Amino acid sequence: MQVTDVYRFYAEYAKPIYCEIEARNNTIPVELLFEIHAAFDHLKRFYIGEEEEDLAAKKALSHLKRGMLDAFKLKLKYFNSEIEALLKSKVDFELIDNGN
Repeated sequence: MQVTDVYRFYAEYAKPIYCEIEARNNTIPVELLFEIHAAFDHLKRFYIGEEEEDLAAKKALSHLKRGMLDAFKLKLKYFNSEIEALLKSKVDFELIDNGN
């Protein structure tokens, strides 16, 4: 595995969901920040010479994947909150497709 693989994963998969979550409240939740920082710390170790590229890339990718799991957990939490708010609202669902 190479560092470019980590950056590709970040650009294609991690960054879009992180940005979506950040845009929600104009802030990044701390659990996502920790994983991003840890990932790029491993990449730094490769460039400084403390770790081999393959090892640094694998560790960095693991942190990004854990961050994505946290992000999906947050998205599910937000979704459930929105559904609860909708169901508690005074919306007359009978008007929408006969309530079904």
